[in-house]
Amino acid sequence: MRGGWNSTGRAEADGLKKISVGFLNKHGYFERGYRSGVITWTSGWDESKSNISISSTINDDTQKVHITYTITKHDGEKKDIDYDVPLTATPCNYGSERYWFTCPLYRNGRYCGRRVGTLYLGNGDYFGCRHCYDLTYASRNASEMYKGFVSAPDIDAQREKVKRMYYRGEPTRNYRKYLKMEEQFEMGLFKAVAKLDKRFGGIAKKYGV
Repeated sequence: MRGGWNSTGRAEADGLKKISVGFLNKHGYFERGYRSGVITWTSGWDESKSNISISSTINDDTQKVHITYTITKHDGEKKDIDYDVPLTATPCNYGSERYWFTCPLYRNGRYCGRRVGTLYLGNGDYFGCRHCYDLTYASRNASEMYKGFVSAPDIDAQREKVKRMYYRGEPTRNYRKYLKMEEQFEMGLFKAVAKLDKRFGGIAKKYGV
């Protein structure tokens, strides 16, 4: 499994392959009908590439994404993976809907089925939620320099609470909180880069902040 490990032995989600509803929504996968494409990741010093084929079906009877890819086991054997991930929807403003993944994994013999915004390819063969893979985040394990910043999992958790973005033309309480946390997260990144730039020099300039 790619990605780092923290002092507790838990894998960090930050470096793993992932699929987010935000990415799929941005690229039109949640429009009605059928959509298909490829997601490609680049990793390592040699910038090696890996990819999956993904499609979506959105209609009155079916809401799902379908994923296919090939993995290479430790002994070199290749295994073809092919499965559906169910989608669920919550209402948004003006009658639109926000889609979520339903985690397809089983853990300790029990189906997960959590509604989540991101799926990770952990130490198993299938994409699943961070709870099933017991993942943590580098932002949770950062030094004192980063304490007090809003973390990515905090934002994910708040986003899952947003059932509706607007009510009577005004942002709902949970949506306002989500937007505020996004703003705090961006500011936290800015401050972190600025501190690193002060310590090591040139980082902020390189990344244009």
